Amino acid sequence: MKIMVGFLLLALLPCATEVLLEEDFMNYGSTAFLLDSNVWTQVSGVTQGGPPVSNGTVTLTDDTNSFFRTNFTLVDDGDVYFAMDVTVTDPLAPYNNSDLEYFAAFHLNSSSQGTKRCKTFLTGFAGTGFRVGISTKTDPAIAATWASDLEYGTMHRVVVKRTIGGINGGPGCTLWVSPSDESDTSIEDATTDRSDTDGFALRQSPATPDLEIKLGQLIVSKSWSDLIHPSPPSTPPSPPPSTPQIGRASCR
Repeated sequence: MKIMVGFLLLALLPCATEVLLEEDFMNYGSTAFLLDSNVWTQVSGVTQGGPPVSNGTVTLTDDTNSFFRTNFTLVDDGDVYFAMDVTVTDPLAPYNNSDLEYFAAFHLNSSSQGTKRCKTFLTGFAGTGFRVGISTKTDPAIAATWASDLEYGTMHRVVVKRTIGGINGGPGCTLWVSPSDESDTSIEDATTDRSDTDGFALRQSPATPDLEIKLGQLIVSKSWSDLIHPSPPSTPPSPPPSTPQIGRASCR
C-alpha cells in the first residue's frame, strides 16, 4: 500500500517544463487585433490595435512602423529557442532586396530600445521565392542567409536558437527552416553575446517590396523537443490502463 501511495503522489507532482511561452493566436475572436489580448504590449510606433489576428495567425505588413513584445521568464544562461510558422505572400515584381528589415527577435527590456538579439530577416525576394536571414545583434546587416529559396504562400516552420554567452560552446544565434531534428541543416551567426533575454518581439516597418507575413504557432522554450509540430497518430490511441502506472504524469 505504501508503494502504491508513493506512486500516486509522484504522479500528482507539478510537471517540470521548459516551455516559456506558447501563443497559438486563437483566443482573439473572429475579427481582432494583437493588442486585444493582454499577452502583448506595443512599446513603440503608431498607436493602433496592432496587426490583425484571425484563424490562428497574426499578419504583419509594412503599413506602419511598430514594435510589439510579450514577456517570459528571464533567461540568463545557456540555450533558448523560438519557433513559429511563417508564410510570406509573393510581393510581386519588381523585386527589391536593398531594404532589409527584421520581423522577429528575442528582446530584453520593455522599451523599444531594449536589447534585441537573433534578429530574423526576410531577404532574397525573387520570382522563385524568398530567403530568411539571421543576425545576433547587428542591424541592418545579416550575418547569415538561408542558401535556397523558400516558396511563397507555403508555411515554413522557422526555428531560432540563442546561446547566451557561448556557455555551451555554440554560436550566438542559429536558424533552421522546417527541421525535424537539431542536427538538420542550419545557418548561424557565431557572434557570442552575454546579454539576458526576457521577451519575444514582433516588428513591422516600411519595406521595399511591400510585405505581408503570416505567423502562427509561436513557442519559446529551453528545449528543442517542444518546438516541432508532433505528427498526428496513424491510429487512435489505446484507452488508458485501469491500474496506476509507475512514473510521473505527462507534462504535455
